[in-house]
Amino acid sequence: MKAYRNALYGMILVLVLILSGCSDNILPAALESIAVTPATLSLTAGDTSPALAVEATFADTSTADVAATDVTWSTSASAIATVSKGVVTAVAPGSATITATYQEKTATVAVTVTAADTQATLESIAADPATITIEVGQDSAAIAVTASYDDETTEALAAADVTWSSSAEGTATVAAGVVTGVAEGTATITATYDGKTATTAVTVVAAVDTGIIPNGSFTQGLTDSWELWSEAGNTTASVVDGEAEIIIPATGNAWWGVQFWQEGISVPEAGDYTLSFDARASVARDMRIEIAPTEVAASPTNLDFLLGTEMTTYEATVNLSGLGATPTLKLNIGLGNVSSNSQAATVYLDNISLKPQESALTTYSLSVTVDDGTDPIEGATVKLNTNMEATTDASGVATFTVEPRQYPVSVSMSGYVGFSSVTQVSADTDVPATLTVAAPTEDAYLYGTTETVDVTNTLAHWDSGSAFNASYADDPTYNPVIEVTTSSNLWGSGTPGFALAFTQYSTGAAVGYDNLKFKLKSTELTDVAVKFPGATTEEISYAIADYGVDLGNGWTEITVPLSGYGDLGSNTEVGILRFQAGLTETAIYITDVYFDVAQ
Repeated sequence: MKAYRNALYGMILVLVLILSGCSDNILPAALESIAVTPATLSLTAGDTSPALAVEATFADTSTADVAATDVTWSTSASAIATVSKGVVTAVAPGSATITATYQEKTATVAVTVTAADTQATLESIAADPATITIEVGQDSAAIAVTASYDDETTEALAAADVTWSSSAEGTATVAAGVVTGVAEGTATITATYDGKTATTAVTVVAAVDTGIIPNGSFTQGLTDSWELWSEAGNTTASVVDGEAEIIIPATGNAWWGVQFWQEGISVPEAGDYTLSFDARASVARDMRIEIAPTEVAASPTNLDFLLGTEMTTYEATVNLSGLGATPTLKLNIGLGNVSSNSQAATVYLDNISLKPQESALTTYSLSVTVDDGTDPIEGATVKLNTNMEATTDASGVATFTVEPRQYPVSVSMSGYVGFSSVTQVSADTDVPATLTVAAPTEDAYLYGTTETVDVTNTLAHWDSGSAFNASYADDPTYNPVIEVTTSSNLWGSGTPGFALAFTQYSTGAAVGYDNLKFKLKSTELTDVAVKFPGATTEEISYAIADYGVDLGNGWTEITVPLSGYGDLGSNTEVGILRFQAGLTETAIYITDVYFDVAQ
């Protein structure tokens, strides 16, 4: 029995030893890594992915699928994408990283979410303009149609995509958004798109003959014909109820401070023409019309008109002569600072025409009587605008035959302070003008570094392309001075230079003085010109070497004898300017500008 037991124990021992030797073959291999498929996802917001697949790789290179429920899932940006049991839900456009963790091993999936592609719903369409006024036989500009959607976006619709109709084709027809006037009356143009409609009210009027002025009745709007410019840059123009509406918040410093013009107007033949237009203003004010040939050098015709607050027809005779072979002209309406009658306002214009004159307009007598307070002055120069000039006779009278409108009157005589006024002529008119003797006793400054300005004026650059800084403070000798920036193309001449003007001083303020003096600093200028508009001789050029005195530090004082200019009685401004080929300096400096009384 003992032997049997011992044998049994031996067998058990052998079995244990055998099992101990085989232990390496039955234990599982160690986990090396996990991988997630797919490694990248692209989803649209609101979508979910199929469950991500996780595969485990072991040390003995064997692999096995891992249940999504046995994996820990996380996201780097839950606002972009979330994950649950391997299923990714796209929340909003953007990027996120999904991380799978299993037995401390991790793998990631890059997720990109894009916005859902939703189709906006059409809410309405709108037609622009809402109203149109055209003449019989005339085509309008194409009506623009804009679609608005429920996602707050808009779309400009092609005219070909819109269905067009007219309520009265005997009055107006429409094709591809272009309305054609057939007969006088009214019609409604309807645009239809995808079940939505918009309308434009059309008024067809009799054709207006505006002569050689294209679109003089503004039935084609302002496009491709009329242009607007203002010194302040805040004037606007549009067509309202068939009239040009020009809103003028500021007049600027001269009549050209606001300009509304058309150029390239073809002239069929020379002769007298009748200018006619309808106009009114929100408050009574004046305007100037300048008509000038554009293909030849010729003095323009200037015509002034005082506008009331009721729409009125104005007329004037314009002589077009001395024209070129293919004559064209520019009609420029000045709504800036024409005279003391100018002010900010809204001006309305319509039916601007220029036609060969069939009969002469009504005229009146305008007499200007000039004296010195006691006796008549013979030989005084009297000007109306820039187009009419006469000399007073022994009775001190100069007489003009004029058409009814506004006239700026200026009187000048050497040795006297000039006279100026604005006169409205609607009947025979007499203008009295009393001149006072000009006898200055002290220098009169237009600008000074330390001197007080004696002659009130306005600095300007005469629209030359140059510019100025009246308070330049970096000069080591004088402070402040005027820094004048030169132009590479002065007045469109192709030549560099500058033009600085002292404008709007009292008429004849230079009369009685001997010289104009000013200090100039330049490294390149050899000559400088001085211009007194309205003088007998307006412009004279001076060699700096002959008329200047060296003051040191680059400064020279120039003395300009006023005797060379003749009659200064009507002068109101002076310019210092220079065209000089090869000029490279970008700025010159000026100070202490004054009229000098010889000691």
